[in-house]
Amino acid sequence: MNAKNLLFLLLLFISIKLQAQVLPGVSKEFAPAIVSRLNDVIYRVKIPASKQRAIAIFFKQQDSIFQIEIKNGLPVYKDQSSFELTAEKLNELTGASEADIYYSKSSISASKFNYALLYRAILNLSSKQMNDLVQKNLSIQQKYDASLEMQQLLSSLNPVQTTAFFKVISEKPALKWSQVDWLELKSFNLTKGLDSIKTCSRFYDYQFTRIKRKERLFSTNQKDSIAYFNTHDLTVVKPRLLLDILKSENYKIYFNLKNQIKLTQLVTKSWENVKSKGLTKGLDSVQVKQELYNYELRYALATERIVMEKSLKNIFARQDCFDSRPKVLIALEKATAGRIPNSEQF
Repeated sequence: MNAKNLLFLLLLFISIKLQAQVLPGVSKEFAPAIVSRLNDVIYRVKIPASKQRAIAIFFKQQDSIFQIEIKNGLPVYKDQSSFELTAEKLNELTGASEADIYYSKSSISASKFNYALLYRAILNLSSKQMNDLVQKNLSIQQKYDASLEMQQLLSSLNPVQTTAFFKVISEKPALKWSQVDWLELKSFNLTKGLDSIKTCSRFYDYQFTRIKRKERLFSTNQKDSIAYFNTHDLTVVKPRLLLDILKSENYKIYFNLKNQIKLTQLVTKSWENVKSKGLTKGLDSVQVKQELYNYELRYALATERIVMEKSLKNIFARQDCFDSRPKVLIALEKATAGRIPNSEQF
């Protein structure tokens, strides 16, 4: 090992030693899953020895209940809020001032290391793997980074465990977001005639795949790929699913309600441009604004169809939409000596 690497390891070791850690006695008494969670707490606030043990005992009680339920077939997507350390409980165990400090410093999201340790039975983690995860969780707290966290965690898992891990971390948020998707349709009064179970199941499958792929991309630290995936998902995959579920007419209603604010802003901008050029004489503003809105809606829908499927049919459909634009827009284009690119930027 060269001097540079040796110095780096020495500095890392010292930095970990200097930060608050679980006391040796507590560390030896409790399992790695408990120690890792306790590390997350004392990283944020110094906990006296007596209170460290009290928190560890509480974590152990939570963990025991959870492991029994997992063994008895608890769905991994069940809400784990009852197994978290709430502000009230931390207040009870450590005192209000320490609880306030802890939550004021809680800028790090739920640790993936702790999640893996919580589901150690499903992942079939060995003792060595669990100890490795505890140490990596402690060291990464020096400078938290989601991609680095995922890379470090996966380096401790074999391929089978990696697949299982992505499954357990994706199921709970997938269930949550599938419910959000359904409630959105319900708020738009678009659930009539839909089978709630089948529709939610389709939303769940979509959300599960989306979240799992996104988590996998985090492990590669490919920021460009993550950005592309997010854009592709929002503009192509999700709209295709909704169109298939709602069918054409109801999807138009959904699209209109979803984009009402943006469409209205486009209409307002066009109308202000018309006024600025003195083209409002003899026009009914209410009627013209409605015509502009209907046009912007048709054009935006036609544009989305092209994004979903760039076929000649869809391209010609959008051109037909543009060719039949309101007369007031044509007049505005002539007055400004050029085509107004308003709708195309939706």
